[in-house]
Amino acid sequence: MFWRRPLPPFTSFRAFITKMATGDLEGNREQAGEPTSQPLAIRTTDSKPETTTTTSQDGSAPFDIVETYKNLLLSDPDISMPVAAIEALIALLGSTPATTAMETVSVVRSQAERLRRAVPNPIPLTAGTDLFQQYLLRSLKGQTTGGPAGTAAPPPSFDATRQHLLRNSRLFAARAKAARDAIADRGSGYVLDGSVVLAAGSSRTVAALLLRAADRHTARWGSPRFRVVHVLDDGKNDDHGTTTNRGGVAAVSALRARGVPTATIGPEAAAHVLSAARVDMVFVGTEVVVQNGGLLSRMGTFQLATLCRAAGTPFYVAAETHKIVRLYPLSQADLPRCGVQQDILDFRTDDDGERVEAGGKGEAGGRTELPGQVPVDYTPPGLISAIITEQGVKNPAAVYDMLLDIYT
Repeated sequence: MFWRRPLPPFTSFRAFITKMATGDLEGNREQAGEPTSQPLAIRTTDSKPETTTTTSQDGSAPFDIVETYKNLLLSDPDISMPVAAIEALIALLGSTPATTAMETVSVVRSQAERLRRAVPNPIPLTAGTDLFQQYLLRSLKGQTTGGPAGTAAPPPSFDATRQHLLRNSRLFAARAKAARDAIADRGSGYVLDGSVVLAAGSSRTVAALLLRAADRHTARWGSPRFRVVHVLDDGKNDDHGTTTNRGGVAAVSALRARGVPTATIGPEAAAHVLSAARVDMVFVGTEVVVQNGGLLSRMGTFQLATLCRAAGTPFYVAAETHKIVRLYPLSQADLPRCGVQQDILDFRTDDDGERVEAGGKGEAGGRTELPGQVPVDYTPPGLISAIITEQGVKNPAAVYDMLLDIYT
């Protein structure tokens, strides 16, 4: 019977492998004339925290995408969250020191992910960042192919590619902003002579639609021949001192200035007014349109859509195509799975107890509170009559085809 030598213990085997790997590396360094005193670089679990900024191209102050996004929202009250996210990524593109296409894509992806993690409701930002990343990949692919098909032209330098991306990215953002005017042109035709329209929230797109309808009526009949009922919330101030229905108040003032008879009500009167005022149609905006044609919008949209279905009133949504996002919530309970962090229910055992946020006392879980942020709910596509976009009036079922056109 043959005697077998026992295998070395695992610790010895691991030491043997480490020694062999280190010896091979040192031997290669000796052949190349490099010093061999440097230890082997090994990744450990005690890694440094993720960098929250990126060094600018000219070596000046580091670029902070979250601060850039916040400043864009504060400086331009008419900008939507997806467009603000797109413009923040464009600013990142102009300041990143990346020198290759792969580095650029990696920086944009990491900073987009950081921006999404910094806000309580990242879904509108996801719509903008995903769309911009898709555009970036297509542009880089077109720029690095080396010219038209069948030619042997060398690919342009990366600096030329960067400048091309910056020029086209700004044009891309400008087109996203211009979508609101196209929606106003298409949707204003629904407001007929003698109509009673109910609008809810502070959507700038809905306000533009109603103002365009007033202009069309004035051009045809000399004055607007429709009435508007605008649903405003309680107008409480947020943490930044701005009222959450500021956009709705401004829309009411603008409509009255154009000669449109406009009334304001609270959300609690919506069911009564739908019947008593014989409302012909309802227009709402939205934060995003999800993959199945449903909505994620300010709290109360689902309630209003349910009331419209019960009353038999058409429920129209005015939304730009850059608000379409690749998410598929099934119910209100799916919002946390989609990344929405909000505390709607605050169960207490006493009236004077101090509320504790998710991240601990006095914290918001590492997330940034931004102006104009309000709680959201999910409206299923079965309650929506049509979605008015800059590409036309679509059924909710057509949203999936629109996503295929964008991301394929």
